[in-house]
Amino acid sequence: MLPIDDVRSKYRIIFEIPFSSANKWHLVICEPVGVFDMQHLYAEPTAGGPSDHPMVHVAFKKGAPERVFDSCEFYLYKGKEVCQL
Repeated sequence: MLPIDDVRSKYRIIFEIPFSSANKWHLVICEPVGVFDMQHLYAEPTAGGPSDHPMVHVAFKKGAPERVFDSCEFYLYKGKEVCQL
């Protein structure tokens, strides 16, 4: 996992849904700033990792676990293994 300051310096927010007590989550859609290695965002290519197309946008969502997990299909276990929820 990257330190938060590294993440903030490498992405520009282009869309945001602020936290609300009704949603119980906060979402930002970002685009990379400059060129950097984005391999840290992926598991192994055979497990749904990078394709032949460069990534253009990244979504970051935080909030109450039960609300965040409701919108997820997969998660990274220990930053490596893709697991289905």
